[in-house]
Amino acid sequence: MRKIYPFLLLSSCLFLTKHTLAQNSALNLTGSNYVTAGEDVINPNGDFTMELWANIPQAMNDGNTHQLVSEGSFGTAFYIGYGADGTIQVGDFWGPTGIPMPFGQWAHIALTYTYATSLTTLYINGKQVASSTSFAFTDDQPFRIGVQTDLSQPLTGRIDEVKAWSTPRTPSQVKADMFGVPAFNDNALVAYYKMDDGGGTLATNSAGTTGNSQDGAITGDAGGNNSWVASPIQYGNNGLVFDGVDDQVNIPAATGNAYDLAGGGTVEFWVNPTTLTSSWSTIFGNRGAGGVRYSFHLSSTQIGLDNGTTINTLDYAVPAGTTNWTHLAFVMDGVNTTTVYVNGILQGTITGTMGSSTGQPVTLGIAKNTSGADDRPFTGGIDEVRIWNTQRTGSEILANRDNTLNGTESGLIGQFSFDQGISNGNDQGLTTAIDNTTLANNGTLANFALTGTTSNFTLHNLVAVPLPLTLTAFTANRSGNETVLQWQTATEENTRDFIIERSSDGKTYTDIGATAAAGNSSSPRDYAWTDPAPGGDNNFYRLKQVDLDGNFAYSPVRVVSFPSAGKLIWYLTGRSSAGILLQQGTNENWSLFDAGGRLLRTGQLSNGRTQLSQLPPGIYFVRVATNTISIALP
Repeated sequence: MRKIYPFLLLSSCLFLTKHTLAQNSALNLTGSNYVTAGEDVINPNGDFTMELWANIPQAMNDGNTHQLVSEGSFGTAFYIGYGADGTIQVGDFWGPTGIPMPFGQWAHIALTYTYATSLTTLYINGKQVASSTSFAFTDDQPFRIGVQTDLSQPLTGRIDEVKAWSTPRTPSQVKADMFGVPAFNDNALVAYYKMDDGGGTLATNSAGTTGNSQDGAITGDAGGNNSWVASPIQYGNNGLVFDGVDDQVNIPAATGNAYDLAGGGTVEFWVNPTTLTSSWSTIFGNRGAGGVRYSFHLSSTQIGLDNGTTINTLDYAVPAGTTNWTHLAFVMDGVNTTTVYVNGILQGTITGTMGSSTGQPVTLGIAKNTSGADDRPFTGGIDEVRIWNTQRTGSEILANRDNTLNGTESGLIGQFSFDQGISNGNDQGLTTAIDNTTLANNGTLANFALTGTTSNFTLHNLVAVPLPLTLTAFTANRSGNETVLQWQTATEENTRDFIIERSSDGKTYTDIGATAAAGNSSSPRDYAWTDPAPGGDNNFYRLKQVDLDGNFAYSPVRVVSFPSAGKLIWYLTGRSSAGILLQQGTNENWSLFDAGGRLLRTGQLSNGRTQLSQLPPGIYFVRVATNTISIALP
């Protein structure tokens, strides 16, 4: 997702409007139609690059080779196609590449050639997959699309965005060309068949003027209007919307287990929850059949970090709703602390180690488990996912929050921007999640409808809603039987008020008061508020900072205790774990029973506390001395 800067906004809107009016189409090849253009689109005695998008429904299984593009003398021709074995062929002298042809999806295919060394390199979806120095061809035939130079080996499928260059494009240029529009004053661009003609029997070469020798004529019994279909191949300021059922993006484990982040690292993404509940929804997980390394989750009141044993939490309610995009960043120290930033602002830390599993894939939008079905799906949008093997500073996170990176930044080992397709349109077949980094570790979209608004690409410009103020301090302390809250702001802009919220369990909050904000201020401002009637035991406090437009943000949570001696309480720490606290307790003995009264475990408290883990769902009873409580694990 690219940030649209203010001075570019008008031209971007005009470009999109033009693109909507001029149909974004692809060439539909039926096995009996093809395109013939001029000679020397590809120079046999010089450098070149040929690239295109193809969507081949399935192998024709007729024992023959089928060509996407070709040029030159039959028997010594240049072509890109797929053979009877379903692998990509480059000919004639390279032949089978051993690389499977992607079927049933839109795939970008590029071939670069350096004449001096005869080095030919094949790219699939921006990733180098094969190379050879056994390549040459002779040229005395025109350039063709969808057929061999002698009109044999026809193709069934769709072709779009065919580009021919007189230079070997670099890996970064190949990646940039995939959804980018090349500069028409680039003399290296020999031919560019956008395939946006949308009708008629001409495939226009947009690199030159209409009617030049490189325009392609469509021939065959399906020529003309029947040769065109709508295409999703275009750049878009998009994110992905997940349906909350089974939509997911699957990213393979990185070479060298790079996603483990054993020495620490940073994971960041934009998220737009349509709905959140008290149950966990999964945004990002480095987890799979081999176990859990780490995964990030949201509920309606908390942010969670799962290490496979427990979910450690930070109390923060990420806003839900179709227009509420929030930037989250997690800086892991590789030991036991993860620092959380919301919209580039430090919100707190989550304490807990990462899991011991290594070499796991990354999945977006759902939780992968070592056994059993996927669970904890996410409903809403995800965008601009970045993985770093460095611990980013707060200033670095804030500086790059609204910007699309170029993929070559130091320490950046994964970047998935989803900047492709038609927002809420028909994007079927567009199932590759492009990794913009040099690793090119592309992912795959699974189960998305890729049409409509609930399971598809959707428009998202990287611009955060500005926070109403900068909070520099927030404390909560006992004063007799009251709680005194104090906070300070460094700056305020169009602020309205502070709503004080309190919770007895850290999950469900209630408004208990409010105080007016300064409105606009460039100097430090101090505030105080007293809770005259806090509850017994733990009281969780947070500030809801609201500006004049209704935009809001939450402060970190502060806890003030008014303990009752000897009271035994419990709290969930994960799907199968709970914490036990005996207020003002020390090292008392404890016993755990199931709902039938059978003794399961015994132990001793440490400073009045203990942790229970690896418990199946059910009802349990904990007894400490003469005090007994029940635990319900979901």
